[in-house]
Amino acid sequence: MQTTVFATFRVSGMHYWPGALAPYEYLGNLHRHVFHVKVTVFVDRDRQVEFIELGMRAEDEFKSIGGGENTVTLEHIHFGGRSCEMLAKELWERLLRCGYRVKQIEVSEDGENGAVVEL
Repeated sequence: MQTTVFATFRVSGMHYWPGALAPYEYLGNLHRHVFHVKVTVFVDRDRQVEFIELGMRAEDEFKSIGGGENTVTLEHIHFGGRSCEMLAKELWERLLRCGYRVKQIEVSEDGENGAVVEL
């Protein structure tokens, strides 16, 4: 038996798809989404990971993705040309460096369509 805990959060952000082709070329323009994120991590015992701390750390790490492109514009985080898949993978790497044993990360656009990376 394995036990996991999870935290969710939402971040208002902007991104674009650099290689968008017809009929979706409009996605090549910078556009806004509310990114819904769910982070699931393995635990060995009750209360090993505090949900609130996991959520706050994951949200901070998510917002910091992007380096030079990650600027706040009108209260939106700019994620550049990153897809939901790319955002999930980058968040995974950051949380591993924080010591979390990540099982799964889900990132969706507006809670509708998105990607899941999992162990």
